[in-house]
Amino acid sequence: MNKITGKVSNLIIAFFIGAIIISFALTGFSGFNNTANSVGNVDGNPITIAEYNNAFNMQLQRYTQIFKKDLTTQQIRQFRVKENALNELINKKVMVNYAQELNLKTANDEIKESIKELPYFKTNDKFDVNKYKSLLTANNLTPAKFEETFKEDLSLQKLVPLFEDVYVSDSYAKDIITFKNSGPEVIAVRFEKEKNTKFIKITKSEVSNFISKKENESVLKSVYNGMKSEFVKPDEVKASHILLKTLPDGSNNNEIKAKAEKLRKKLSRNNFASIAKKESEDAGSAAKGGDLGYFSKGRMVPEFEKAALSLKNGQISQPIKSKYGYHIIYRKDFKKGINKKLEDVKDVVAKRHLQKTKRKELKEINDKLKDQITAALSTKNIKRLKKLSEEFEFTLITDKNLNFYDNSVGSIRFEFENIKPLMNKENLNNVYTEEDVVATKLIIATKANAEGLKALEDKNLFSSQVNALNREIQTQLQDEMISSLRDNADIVTYPSML
Repeated sequence: MNKITGKVSNLIIAFFIGAIIISFALTGFSGFNNTANSVGNVDGNPITIAEYNNAFNMQLQRYTQIFKKDLTTQQIRQFRVKENALNELINKKVMVNYAQELNLKTANDEIKESIKELPYFKTNDKFDVNKYKSLLTANNLTPAKFEETFKEDLSLQKLVPLFEDVYVSDSYAKDIITFKNSGPEVIAVRFEKEKNTKFIKITKSEVSNFISKKENESVLKSVYNGMKSEFVKPDEVKASHILLKTLPDGSNNNEIKAKAEKLRKKLSRNNFASIAKKESEDAGSAAKGGDLGYFSKGRMVPEFEKAALSLKNGQISQPIKSKYGYHIIYRKDFKKGINKKLEDVKDVVAKRHLQKTKRKELKEINDKLKDQITAALSTKNIKRLKKLSEEFEFTLITDKNLNFYDNSVGSIRFEFENIKPLMNKENLNNVYTEEDVVATKLIIATKANAEGLKALEDKNLFSSQVNALNREIQTQLQDEMISSLRDNADIVTYPSML
């Protein structure tokens, strides 16, 4: 452990375990050609464009899953997607080098056996060498390159026990858990300053004057492109489905079709969700009653998409065959897409831009809001706070205990120095404010809490909190290790290639 803590790193190792390699079988490369060029290197080992491109695509997929739509160019810059993808690869490289330093090598036989167990390369539950080669070819990979990268992932897996074997003692856990649960009961608020630009008043004459000036055309185009997701949206369907899977060779098609047709006769709008939970073989949606949310054209397989678009709201389809099996689709809603060009929304775009330029007015709005929140907190006027939170759409947390272990109240986190006074009972009922570039946070302690030991009385609760504490410490150790390894590595990046 001294050797580990002496070299100690920012991503959870679990991300690396097979994630990058397995994704090769699921996503292709786009945006860059698979050339010998690289975007950087770690201790002389190149980070190829192909590796970077795959990591970048994975980042985009994560955001698409969160926002249910593709990111705009501006959002890619805002969320630093390219930088994050490159950082993931650097973290992986330094960890692979460390695994090699610890002599955690992987034998060729172990690599081959592990690859044979990947489901993406199986047909009828057996490794299919033709499928293996065709999938790699489709993703611009050779077996040699794939196995080389897979070998790195297996090395990373061998590092995991070094962290998982780190546990806290029961006495230390009791101290920490008691400390976590002994903070005062508080009311906390967090509002983002920039969001309040929408409350700045802009006159029609200001808008028309701005639009009339030729030199502002480029500004309007730039702002419009940043807002494009508001003005250009495809048609979207909201649907649920029940999936009954067929075998890849189609040998049970008739059997599954008959089962789907029988199941369809039982379905109605009222029982669709409950039956989907029991019968659907789509693990991702079954738990949600088959709900797939809203999706646009191009997001589903063609047969599914065509059927969903042809249904009316409230209708349930007959079984639809796709490469996955038979789907029964329940269409819930439809949103007509929009396609507004800059000429159609110039006034909206100009107003949004002008609002963002009024920094003095924004400060006045934020200062006034802070005063209103402070007054409501001082009198513990929850009704007033709720009304303000609905109007200004800020985060309000009530009747929660302040956690001094990570300085948080729910999703709101403070700097310790700003909430330190709340450790003293004499500072109850005083409002404390914290400002940063992005947000204003306010907190008041309403009631002292001397019941931290109660968290130790429930054995199941105590056990779950100990496990959570162990995971926190293991993750912290991983973060420290990657940070230290990066500090000691020779890292070169070529931003112009991104």
